[in-house]
Amino acid sequence: MSEKPETPLGDLRDQLDDARADDADAAVTEESADGPAFEFTNDLQRSIYPRPESWEALQDAIDFEVKRRLAERDIRDFTGREAHDAMVTLAAENPERLAELVLDARGYDTA
Repeated sequence: MSEKPETPLGDLRDQLDDARADDADAAVTEESADGPAFEFTNDLQRSIYPRPESWEALQDAIDFEVKRRLAERDIRDFTGREAHDAMVTLAAENPERLAELVLDARGYDTA
């Protein structure tokens, strides 16, 4: 029976695979059963480019309204990815309003 010879690169690959598995296990055990609505993955990340005043208004809404409402249900581990997912869902469910906001920002009459 012939064994594959060990190579430094093969050993390094094994160590990397083990480290990735350990990281994945740790990520699962660190979040409580009531943790974020979905797991973080690197599969889909997008950048957004809001105006500073829009970003500040969003941060205020999250800090003063959203987190308060979630805290009423003892949710204290609200994540940015949950906020971003909710924002995208909100926009997708309200395309007319999204178009109105874009038109308004460009100075068009939306009345």
